[in-house]
Amino acid sequence: MRIILLSLLSLVICISTLEGQVVTTIAGSAGVVGSINGNGTSSRFNNPHGIAADKFGNIYIADRYNNLIRKINSSGVVSTFAGTGSPGSSDGAGNVATFNEPWGVTCDTLGNVYVADTKSYKIRKINSVGVVSTIAGTGVFGTTNGANNVAKFGFSSSITVTPDGNTIYVADY
Repeated sequence: MRIILLSLLSLVICISTLEGQVVTTIAGSAGVVGSINGNGTSSRFNNPHGIAADKFGNIYIADRYNNLIRKINSSGVVSTFAGTGSPGSSDGAGNVATFNEPWGVTCDTLGNVYVADTKSYKIRKINSVGVVSTIAGTGVFGTTNGANNVAKFGFSSSITVTPDGNTIYVADY
């Protein structure tokens, strides 16, 4: 009887907690794909896959099929943070760098954004001034452990980083 009572109490707490939650769309529109920057629901994405927020209230999205890293600022304006939209794995300034189906994104407290660039088989970093660099992976499919310049990834799907950016964890699907 006590177990049933505790289970019922837990269920009531969960339901009352769920009732207070509100889901709100801040960007994009369900079922409508594209690559449009702009305010809130007038913007468009194509298979947004990963999401992370920085300490300033900006939200970063790995826009998988657009091959872009998108940013939603605290006012709800969507912009392209990095990438040209063409698939590739070129480093450089955010507006010339290329990604190939990025799946995961995360931020450190220093203003850097990290990307699991899945089909490039690389881990990428976008520094605080918007320059993209490869920090791990050879660009060749594999599952090799080792130093950053010899490590190989299969399909890096998720990524997280310690607040100081010194340690990166990657889920390799």
